[in-house]
Amino acid sequence: ISEIEDNCESHSKCLLSKKQFENIYKRYRGLRASEELILEKYPNNVCGYCRTSRAIEIDHYLPQSKFRSYSLIYNNLVPSCHNCNHRKGHDVPLRGIPWFFHPNFEEVDDKFCLNVEVFNNYKEIIFSIKNPTRDILIESYDFSLTVLGIYNEYSRLSNTELVETLQIYHDL
Repeated sequence: ISEIEDNCESHSKCLLSKKQFENIYKRYRGLRASEELILEKYPNNVCGYCRTSRAIEIDHYLPQSKFRSYSLIYNNLVPSCHNCNHRKGHDVPLRGIPWFFHPNFEEVDDKFCLNVEVFNNYKEIIFSIKNPTRDILIESYDFSLTVLGIYNEYSRLSNTELVETLQIYHDL
């Protein structure tokens, strides 16, 4: 995808000048209704990446700094929590290298299997994805879950729930 990095000024088919585009962008970016529509893409306003935190920001899947003409495209805008948006950053995908899955287009299918390992007498829970076939989509999920800290967050949430459940049974 980096090969098609957006250089609107260099394309003869570009209909808007940089200034015209920036004026349109500023006008629509400030509309609360547009922002709410994007933030409500997923049930319960959850982050499109981690699906555990509340979406309070809008991520440009293809960064607006490099793909200016995509910055107002609805499917390029992903509801995101602050952590995922910040950790994802402004990098662009490179051919042949795993990159972030796209929450609007890539769905988990039957090839996706989340592996859970429990250590230290249930005190340490580690999540991972098994990918014996080296499927590129599964690699992008694994990359995303690692970089965005989602494995760690799942481990933290699971550990907290397990400790609370064990405490309830211990108190009985």
